[in-house]
Amino acid sequence: MSQTNYSPEVQALLDRHATACELKMPVNRERIVDRLQAWLANISEHRLKSRFLNRADEIGSVGVAAWDARDARAAWAAWDAWAAWAAWDARAAWDARAARAAWAARAAWAASWDCSWLPLISIGAQERADEKLAKLWLPVLEAFEAGAWLFWLTAEEIVIAERPEAIHVDERRRLHHAQEPAFRWLSDIREFYIHGVHVPSYIIEQPETITITEIESEKNAEVRRVMIERYGQAKYLGDSGAAQIHSDEFGVLYQKPIADDEPLVMVKVVNSTPEPDGTFKDYFLRVPPTVKTAREAVAWTFEKEADAYAPAAQT
Repeated sequence: MSQTNYSPEVQALLDRHATACELKMPVNRERIVDRLQAWLANISEHRLKSRFLNRADEIGSVGVAAWDARDARAAWAAWDAWAAWAAWDARAAWDARAARAAWAARAAWAASWDCSWLPLISIGAQERADEKLAKLWLPVLEAFEAGAWLFWLTAEEIVIAERPEAIHVDERRRLHHAQEPAFRWLSDIREFYIHGVHVPSYIIEQPETITITEIESEKNAEVRRVMIERYGQAKYLGDSGAAQIHSDEFGVLYQKPIADDEPLVMVKVVNSTPEPDGTFKDYFLRVPPTVKTAREAVAWTFEKEADAYAPAAQT
């Protein structure tokens, strides 16, 4: 954003919006209905009933009804307010928020109004000192704070979807959870992601059921990588018949070709520290596919060139 200094009024709205965008607020259906009805009364003479969406399979019919009603909505004063949003530099703040991480529900956006987006009209109007317009759209921010996420306007209803029950993301804000659905919404949407890669539920919930045949028949390279990680890279090397391509006093280098992807290359080394029972445990370390020798592979794990690697210096 080019602007960083806002009036106290604008900053207060920005802070409220940022907090709501984390989608962790408790849901208050009564408050949501009250605020959206107040917004509707501000912008139109239309009076619509309110109801909440409960299942994803309702979205199709609701979206069609909302789309069919678009001509009646086109004349509403609501559309005139987009100029305030479009001219407002601070809208970039919205793009990075967790609310937009919920791409799992992308189909639901058809003909819907996004409660994480619309409050920017009020904030932008406040930034431009247009208090009338800011007040007009403030109820949408208040509905968002109460747990509204999307809504559709049909000829007869405001159909409302609450915020997702859970959106888990990694440090790069990609959908991710290693033990449970990364995205849970309504009563029937449960989607599983590993660092932004959408995968079948069993890969997360029952990784022990993954087979070599399933891994090697998977056409999507990103999903296949996740399957190998969940199966265990070292275990996959052994179970899939990886070739030993080099060995020396530093370890043993293995390679497994993978269709439409770079080969899996790992070096097996022996831990120099004995286990409590006196045995020495083997470890497999993944290395770049360009590595040719075990010594080069081990040196790479210490960010050294092969010729400069001396094990005594690592103890």
